[in-house]
Amino acid sequence: MLIRRRTCLGVGVPVLGKGESLSRIQELKRNLSLALQESSWDDALAVLEKLVSVEESQPAYHNQIGDILLKSGRQAEAIASFMRGIQAYRELGMYSNGAALCKKVLRLEPEQRDAIWVLGELKTRQGFLTDGADKMFEALRLYAEDSACPRKSLLELLGQAESLQSSSRPVLEFVSATYTRLGEKERARRSTLQLAELEEREGRGEVAARLRASAREFEVPLTEPPAPPADRPLPAPGSERARPTATPEVARPAAVLEPSSRSLIPRARPEDIEQLMITRPEEPAVPAPPASSEAASDFEAFTVSRPAEVSAEAEPGPA
Repeated sequence: MLIRRRTCLGVGVPVLGKGESLSRIQELKRNLSLALQESSWDDALAVLEKLVSVEESQPAYHNQIGDILLKSGRQAEAIASFMRGIQAYRELGMYSNGAALCKKVLRLEPEQRDAIWVLGELKTRQGFLTDGADKMFEALRLYAEDSACPRKSLLELLGQAESLQSSSRPVLEFVSATYTRLGEKERARRSTLQLAELEEREGRGEVAARLRASAREFEVPLTEPPAPPADRPLPAPGSERARPTATPEVARPAAVLEPSSRSLIPRARPEDIEQLMITRPEEPAVPAPPASSEAASDFEAFTVSRPAEVSAEAEPGPA
């Protein structure tokens, strides 16, 4: 196969691949010339297809194929071939040739948005910023109005336009508005700030201030502190940042005794336990016999009240 080496001028120079020879290339070109002279379009297409397989990056072959397809009444296929030639010219840095082929496509199909976009890009890269901005704006409008246009592709085109036409107010305004419509708040914020910088450079400070205020509306409030960057080292174990936040102590209810204090309550001896009487609510309670003097010396009197009751003072224990 014939391989093309890129020179410093961006023009592809053919380099012979393994199994190929210049005589074979020359033979194919002679056959092509004869087919064109005899208006044998099918034969010419067959020869050109072989040449493309050998020199795929040669734009002229795609242009010739497109011309023959047009003569055969196959316009859609011709435009597709022209677009391949445009792409090859762009990759080789031959912007003028690519722009001329774009105009050729647009004469056949005025709203061919791919050709409009590439023409705007090539004009911009040539330094014709105004013409480039007009074409890129026109292409972006056609892409954005098409609901079938993939979202990812549209976002990529908007980003390229924002980068290539950073000094074009109409392009930046359209880019920002489209980002907003798509719900891309961060992209809309950045493009609005870029437009504000343009207005500031051109001496329209009030307009720039309004745009900056509008950009702040796209800021998303943080609901939690942002995570530290992945490349930031973790704090040392003994540093202030590494110390855990103290957990506030939760007060225990007053009626709950600490386990350590339960052992301080004296245990009653079996002979000191008084007989307990359990009665139903409707039966009168039988008064308990008076506490013995020995039990009184071993126990403190406790008054237990329900949560709804309010105890005034604890009664003093028996003397």
